[in-house]
Amino acid sequence: MPKTVAKAASKILSNEQALAAYRTMVLSRKIEDKCSIILRQSKGGTFQISGPGHEAALTAASMVFRGGVDWSICHYRDLTYCLGLGMTAEEIFTGFMAREGDPASGSRQMPSHFGHKALRIISKSSCVGTQYLQAAGRGYGIKLDKADEVVYASSGDATCAQGEFHEGLNWATIHKCPVVFHVEDNGWGISTHWKQER
Repeated sequence: MPKTVAKAASKILSNEQALAAYRTMVLSRKIEDKCSIILRQSKGGTFQISGPGHEAALTAASMVFRGGVDWSICHYRDLTYCLGLGMTAEEIFTGFMAREGDPASGSRQMPSHFGHKALRIISKSSCVGTQYLQAAGRGYGIKLDKADEVVYASSGDATCAQGEFHEGLNWATIHKCPVVFHVEDNGWGISTHWKQER
């Protein structure tokens, strides 16, 4: 199994890396704020799912994985991760506004369903949890190919209640696939607070 994550995680950030991380976090928040304004003014976008408070964890994750080498199947709140991996603000807005040139699908996919062929970001399904099945399958392929690649899959904590999460986790564990599962706990399942889910 590749040791990409272990090597990268042990590094201490230089001043330049810390500043770049800060820029990614601020840019992400500014993009989400602007998308919210555009949507409220009915000037574009069909809906928005943002991820305020997730910026630091997602920036750190994006600094560990290698865009264009490793594979990513992102959560719909992972704008910051995608920016950190190399997506541009223009690409994000192109997808949000459903314009030609959207790297995820040519604007045939809904907003926040990130995808980018060159960066190896695989667009996810709208159904939460399915990204873990895709990640386990891609990870198994990497294992069979003996490639120096890793798969990153992420979701919110509410997704852990889905069967697909457990199936993907089980498969990746049994077959020792190079997959990292990143679960972000913000207390919400889309728009339902965890206290209402019990």
